[in-house]
Amino acid sequence: MSLDRTPLAWLAAVALLGGTTAAAAEPEVVGPSRLVAVGDVHGDLDHLVTALSTAGLIDSERSWTGGNAVLVQVGDFLDRGREVRQVMDLMMRLEREAADAGGRFVVLLGNHEVMNILGIDRDVDPEAYLVFADGESERRRHDGWQAQERFRRKRRLDLGQRVEGEQSEDETAWLAAHPPGRLEYIDALGPGGSYGRWLRGLPAAVRVGRTLLLHGGISPANMDLAETDINRRIVDEIATYDEIKATMIADGIALPTASLQDLVYQALNQLKLYQARIERRGRLSAFESARARQLEQLMHCSEWFLLNPDGPLWYRGMAVWTEDEHTPLVDTMLDTLDVDRLVLGHTERYDGTIHTRFTGKIVFVDSGLPAALEIQNGRLMEAIYPDGRVVLEGTSIATTGQAAVAPREK
Repeated sequence: MSLDRTPLAWLAAVALLGGTTAAAAEPEVVGPSRLVAVGDVHGDLDHLVTALSTAGLIDSERSWTGGNAVLVQVGDFLDRGREVRQVMDLMMRLEREAADAGGRFVVLLGNHEVMNILGIDRDVDPEAYLVFADGESERRRHDGWQAQERFRRKRRLDLGQRVEGEQSEDETAWLAAHPPGRLEYIDALGPGGSYGRWLRGLPAAVRVGRTLLLHGGISPANMDLAETDINRRIVDEIATYDEIKATMIADGIALPTASLQDLVYQALNQLKLYQARIERRGRLSAFESARARQLEQLMHCSEWFLLNPDGPLWYRGMAVWTEDEHTPLVDTMLDTLDVDRLVLGHTERYDGTIHTRFTGKIVFVDSGLPAALEIQNGRLMEAIYPDGRVVLEGTSIATTGQAAVAPREK
């Protein structure tokens, strides 16, 4: 993804106001005899089912047959495809079935899951909303439009902006932007929704044996952060966002349907209002000061792992690092993290293959096609495709100073 497509680009347009390392003496973590990793699914149920079936993890009824294997899906199962709900339903069921069989299915957060948690649903296929629609959807859309109009007028009055004689926004355009099911989708993925609660309980990184799996990658600035550090920071940032949004809703400066973009815009307006009060009264009340501090946290959200291009959900550097120059860095990073390899998604390749870099120390599983990575006994790595297997251990794709296949914009 080019930078101008990241949330940071439009956040700038809205105008923002302005670790641990594993000890060498610790014993090696014993991993499972079979670890399987699956890349980005993006709402494509057939993609997920084919990958898991080919790897022998589910049967024709889509029930778990993987025994005590560990399966990791490395994030980005939301957006683009029409079957995001069906994908989540299947993964939530397989989590339970794998655990009952003595195995484990770990679903990781990717940048697209976080985008949806933050209300950034620009990449949702409109047809994916329809699965969330019900017999009350048209009433909710009508009520939603009315709530939006009341909120807009109240906020303009609160901010001292002219309202009398002003025409309302275009209802037709608002309804078109909120097709049946979108309001339900937003609610379902919110902190009180069944899918939202599940999403907020997912890790961003997991260590299985001596393999560390996450969605994007680890930048040099974050190479001393273990998976526990990454997960704690992601959880804290999501909780901070949810808390700020809930407070803004309670204070009447945001609607429940607000996205991060909406919240930043209203926070900026509110901080300007507080500044005007300081100039007029000389100070803010204790309540207003507390609210201002909270809103200022939101104004620095570009620094959060949830949005930062160098954060573990977005970082792509490992796909383009040159092996001649960066092999020492990779070796130092793996030694610091006390793992043998990193398994990543996020950066899809044009050739549709799972591939390795740095002699198997970094593996990219976002093939764009149904495929799975299998690591047996922590050593032998194979790519599993519908038409066969390919041994990956010890393979180095980039030997000419750059990645052999350019990463796809995403």
